[in-house]
Amino acid sequence: MADISQYLAAIMAAVYGEDVRGSIHDAIEIINDVGEKVLSTGTAVVGPSSSSAGFFDDSLYLNTNTMELWKCIGSDSWASQGVLKGSPGTPGADGDGIDDIQKTGTSGLVDTYTIYMTDGATTYNFMVTNGQNGNKWYRGTDISGKSVNPTVFADSGITLAYPNDFYLNPTEGAIYHCDTGGAPAVATWVYDFTMTGGGGGGGTSDYNDLTNKPSIASVTLSGNKTLADLGIAASADLATVATTGAYSDLTGTPTLATVATSGAYNDLTGRPSLATVATTGSYNDLDNKPSLATVATTGSYNDLSNTPSIPSVSIASEGTPSSSATKAQKLNISGTKTNIDGSVYMEYTASASTFTFTNSAITTTSAIDVYADTWGDNPSSVTVSSGSCSVSFSASKSRTVRIYIR
Repeated sequence: MADISQYLAAIMAAVYGEDVRGSIHDAIEIINDVGEKVLSTGTAVVGPSSSSAGFFDDSLYLNTNTMELWKCIGSDSWASQGVLKGSPGTPGADGDGIDDIQKTGTSGLVDTYTIYMTDGATTYNFMVTNGQNGNKWYRGTDISGKSVNPTVFADSGITLAYPNDFYLNPTEGAIYHCDTGGAPAVATWVYDFTMTGGGGGGGTSDYNDLTNKPSIASVTLSGNKTLADLGIAASADLATVATTGAYSDLTGTPTLATVATSGAYNDLTGRPSLATVATTGSYNDLDNKPSLATVATTGSYNDLSNTPSIPSVSIASEGTPSSSATKAQKLNISGTKTNIDGSVYMEYTASASTFTFTNSAITTTSAIDVYADTWGDNPSSVTVSSGSCSVSFSASKSRTVRIYIR
């Protein structure tokens, strides 16, 4: 409620009768007109730019030095509502003065004051309606934590907090309310709840760890409670299944096919007619199998049809290699091998230094290619005559020599 004791004291200090009564009348009338607004007194507000810290919009302030009434219209902004007492006039005749002013009643936000005059008989009543502070929201990170006990946050930056003001910490998503109003070093704040989960932050998944569990008939819902534990009489109208939970106690149950409880394919009705192979998986149980050739199951070359004709080749040796390095191994070939490109080749393996190949395909104009089976074992000479080719090496050793006749 507004403190008007200084204002009342100023009125009692007046000494001029009619003017004093007029000033009192005017002051009471203005106070009554601003009924819902907060009226404060003092000497702090002296002009339009005076500080409005701690005041709400439409708050009224009476400067008891100048008797000028100011109205707060915004931050550090005031509007004059007029001067309640003018300059002293010509002294009038002594009249009744104010003997005392007392608060004689309170109803809600309305205070009743009685003015007692010096004649001992005359009284005047006036009422002052005090405005109620509204809730104000603040936002920042200086108030934090989750303490449900009133806590002072001296660095909150809130110049003057009122009970039930609110504070939002957007970083934590937490909401707090002011428990005790005042300056930062005095005001206390209490954690209410968190708007965002933030991963639970120390919550619990155990029902037994919860606080403020629900209850029925003053019995906390914890553990397994029966109807009797909760003071609830069981209804005689409940079907048996209500307490047994058994399917067999249900009435009006549908008639289920055998397969509903057996789960067996053979208990199905309207099953499709399956071929034998559907259950055996055997190739032999397939219908319309393709007619396979013998080679499909034997894999034998001999079971193939239309095989190519491969000529036979026989190689015969004539004579024996001589132990003398100057003697040559004589080789007669009754058959030849024909390469894809049409060339003929002959091959012989022996331990010798000279290899002689005879074949009618060899002529003095034949192109002869000579190969030995050892890398770098090149012949020292190759002599070609009609029907014969002699290949000599610098040393006698075991080697395989092949010639190509083109």
